[in-house]
Amino acid sequence: MRRVGTGVALLVTLLLWSGAAWALMPNAQVYELTEEASLTAAGAVGSEVSVSSMIGFVQSGTALCPAQFAGPARRARRGRYRGDIRDSGPVCTVTITGNNTVDLATGLGSISGTFAILGPDPINPNAVDAPEVALMTGTFNGSMDFSPAVRAGVPYGTVTGVLSSGASVRVPFTGVFVMPFDAACSWRGDDDRDDRGASFVTDCYLTYTLSGTPPVVTVTGMVPLTPAQKAIDFPTARFDIYFQQ
Repeated sequence: MRRVGTGVALLVTLLLWSGAAWALMPNAQVYELTEEASLTAAGAVGSEVSVSSMIGFVQSGTALCPAQFAGPARRARRGRYRGDIRDSGPVCTVTITGNNTVDLATGLGSISGTFAILGPDPINPNAVDAPEVALMTGTFNGSMDFSPAVRAGVPYGTVTGVLSSGASVRVPFTGVFVMPFDAACSWRGDDDRDDRGASFVTDCYLTYTLSGTPPVVTVTGMVPLTPAQKAIDFPTARFDIYFQQ
């Protein structure tokens, strides 16, 4: 999704109604590697139509990641990923191609696409690149609410929909897109950051909690991205996906 700038005060003070608690970690988490977007004249101020390619991970033991498909995530360096499910145990690798349309007046829209759970390439079993062979494929569709980003400049949006694979797998989900932005979100010396003036500015994600029915996002702060959450040094939008329990 689009990169959206915003003020630090707005990010850390936005509080919304919250109800019943959700899981602390998502069941799947993908990162947007590429996006091709175009603007159309539809609607009051137009719409954005995008095609995105994403890669990420699914929690072991879920409908989309049977335990026999799962394995430890590749870890290029020691340390935590800060909110990434790779810290929580074995995962499956998933790729997603998504098509979405967002009304730039309301932030509302639709999303659909395909996904694949991948395993290692048997031609090169010792390869260190991403898994390539499809073990499970499917489709998804849903509705998007990017009004926080479009109308308030707060870099996140939500998705509700269903992931399906064949006749036997149907997984309703809620997703939260968190988009990278620049801010002074950390002062620690070990952060991956850029020095762009008097304050130390780096690439950040919002942190949040998810609660209530229907689910509501409550923004709680900011955290720097790690190198493992970038693609060829571009900060990537992150899509956290929560399966219906």
